[in-house]
Amino acid sequence: MEYIQFEKYNQVIKQLALREYPKEALIFITDEGAYLVDNIALNPLTSFAANIRDTLYALRHGLKAVVHSHPGTLETKPSQADLQTQVNFRVPFGLVGTDGQDVSTVFWWGAQ
Repeated sequence: MEYIQFEKYNQVIKQLALREYPKEALIFITDEGAYLVDNIALNPLTSFAANIRDTLYALRHGLKAVVHSHPGTLETKPSQADLQTQVNFRVPFGLVGTDGQDVSTVFWWGAQ
């Protein structure tokens, strides 16, 4: 699958992942661009969740993709929860790893 349409957001994704470290960053890409969403997970150091208001806003504004980070590692292996969440959203998902200093390249998967 081609995810080239999202490459223009690589720098902002990496910057936001570093800014949110050590929490998991949660980034929505819509017709308006890529932007950080509040991670309201019970433990934002190990998981992510968006509030319904942010999710509905993104859906109304053409949600194109969801990206999140895995802090503490530069690996980009989606968890089972990540894979299932992508299926539920039905849009491409991106994942970056960050150790707080560096950020991996974005790993993309899922529906286009």
